[in-house]
Amino acid sequence: MNVMKTAIKIARCDYYQNEICKGFIECQDNAGVRQIPEPWNGDIENSKILILSSNPSYDSTEEYYPAYNDDDEIIYDYFKNRFNDPKGKNFKSVKFWNTINKWTHWIECIEKGETNADNIIQYHKNKANESALNEVCISEVCHCKSAEQKCVSEYVDKCVNKHLDSVLKCFNGKYIIVVGSIAWNFHDRISSQTKAKVLSIQHPNAYNVNDISRINDFITQLKHLSINLIIQ
Repeated sequence: MNVMKTAIKIARCDYYQNEICKGFIECQDNAGVRQIPEPWNGDIENSKILILSSNPSYDSTEEYYPAYNDDDEIIYDYFKNRFNDPKGKNFKSVKFWNTINKWTHWIECIEKGETNADNIIQYHKNKANESALNEVCISEVCHCKSAEQKCVSEYVDKCVNKHLDSVLKCFNGKYIIVVGSIAWNFHDRISSQTKAKVLSIQHPNAYNVNDISRINDFITQLKHLSINLIIQ
């Protein structure tokens, strides 16, 4: 699989350019800035974990974001090195990316054999200032950017049928974490296209869900997927 070719195909998606997914265009035009579809963030070929959520968030005030007319190499380098690029948004200022960092530390701790949720939470607290995002790639089932998931339900099937399988073929890592109800709808399709262990987790904004319940759910799923854990 030519990873760069896949990324550029998504970033220059003809559905977006020909306004087939016109709802996203209208949302972005109303805010005054068009932003190309986002293939993923991170080194998908070499990441241990792939996060799949609904769609990337749109921010018209973002200081730097590649444009459609930029060279392929510039576009690809931006997304591949998003977490290390000084021109990109600092991940430490983005709540969702910090949450991903936390989940990555949880999995790291669980793999060491820990199954006590309080100990896993403390493990992350001890490493909270250490970025684990070099182990993570973040992508979506719908690649066009919008605020608050606007238009996703209308167009997600088109985007999944056009791009999801090729994204999964680029990933060689160990875990895929499917985040939120929109992405969950494609859990079976994701599982059928990968050798990775597919986990699910509720969206960070889900009501009345705390870290302990999330961790225990992770542990249950990992046990089901035959991860060797030392029961404390």
